[in-house]
Amino acid sequence: MGFAHEYHHEKDGVGLNAEDDFLLSLCFCDHCTVRAEKAGVPVEGARRSVARFIAELCERAVPERQFLDFPAAGIDAFRDHRDLHAYLSWRSEPVTSLIGEIKAAADPATRIVLIDLKDGWLGGVDLAAVGKLCDGAILCCYDMQPDAVGDVIRTGRAAMGPGKFLGVGLRVFYPEVGGPEILAARTKAAVDAGADGVNFYNYGLIPAKRLDWVKTAVDAIT
Repeated sequence: MGFAHEYHHEKDGVGLNAEDDFLLSLCFCDHCTVRAEKAGVPVEGARRSVARFIAELCERAVPERQFLDFPAAGIDAFRDHRDLHAYLSWRSEPVTSLIGEIKAAADPATRIVLIDLKDGWLGGVDLAAVGKLCDGAILCCYDMQPDAVGDVIRTGRAAMGPGKFLGVGLRVFYPEVGGPEILAARTKAAVDAGADGVNFYNYGLIPAKRLDWVKTAVDAIT
C-alpha cells in the first residue's frame, strides 16, 4: 500500500518523493523471494538495487529524483536496472494468482470484484490479468477532477475488457469534495465513461447531512 499510509504518528524527515515511497513499498519477504526464484526472476539482484537506492536516498541532504520519468513511465522507469525491472515485471503474479485461488474456492454464485486505486501497478496489480480471473473491479477515484475520473474508467474498461463489471469508488470527504455539485460531476463523469456502478465509501466518517450530496449525485445519473 506504499510506505506512507497515514499510520498513527508517522513522520518523514527525509522528504520522500514518489520514487522513494515506491522503493520502500517493495516486498522481499521470504515468500516472495522463493516464489520469484522459482520463476527464474533475479530477485537477489533486484533486492540489492533497491537496498542501495534506499541507502542513497537516506544520505542526501535534500531529496533528489533519480528516475525522472517515474511514475509516468511505469516500471519502465527502471529499465536500465535489469534485475529490478524483471522483478517489477513479475511482481503482480502473487496478486493475480491469489485472486484466481479465491475465485476457484468461492461458491460459483459468488461474484469476485477487486477494489483498486488508480495506477494499481504501484501496488503490484495487473488489471488486465486480474480481469481474466475475477468478475470485475471497482476503481477508487478519490480527489480527482471529472476528466481524470473519466480517464481512469476508460483505461480500466480497456484493461478489463467487455462483459466485466466496472465500478467507481468515491468518497464524500471535505475539502476533497466541496459540495454536492462536485460529487455529482465526478459521478456523472464515471458513468458517462462506462462505469457500471458507483460506490460511495466511509459513511461513518462524514456528517449525516452530507448524505444529501450522495442523493444529488445519484439523481444526476438516473
